[in-house]
Amino acid sequence: LVYGMENGLLNEYLNVINPAWTFNWLGSTDLAMGSVLVAYAWAGFPFIMLMLVAGMQSIPMDYKEAARIDGANAFQVLKHVTLPSLKGIIVILLVLEIINGLNSFDMLFTLTGGGPGITTEILGLYIYRISFSNFDFSGAAAVSVILILAVLICFLFYVPSGARGRR
Repeated sequence: LVYGMENGLLNEYLNVINPAWTFNWLGSTDLAMGSVLVAYAWAGFPFIMLMLVAGMQSIPMDYKEAARIDGANAFQVLKHVTLPSLKGIIVILLVLEIINGLNSFDMLFTLTGGGPGITTEILGLYIYRISFSNFDFSGAAAVSVILILAVLICFLFYVPSGARGRR
């Protein structure tokens, strides 16, 4: 709908500016990955914003008031109070988005199928291609283990270091 070649919303708006500006957003090796990343960011934006707003609401107003009394302007309050208070939430969101990106088979499969060529292929699409196109199920299982290990490594960053030793 947005990235369509003939009647895509983005190309329609670009044609108003200059009729020669028609791009194959998902079929070009130069534009496909950027287009997919924009769509992925657009899809994940509500979750990230919801978590950041919840984190900002949990910051005590006393901290901001104390910074303002000490003469901090809005940017200094953001830099020295808000962002350090959101550091834990930002790290968790980053790790969750990396894990989600490693497992984002559905969006990439529906937008590009891993193409053009293998430009937008991730491990999930590679596993699908070698198992159901090449019928190499043992190879797909081996790559799946690599994907599980990558997600496990990201999960280890997600779990706070002090919580790993507790029972």
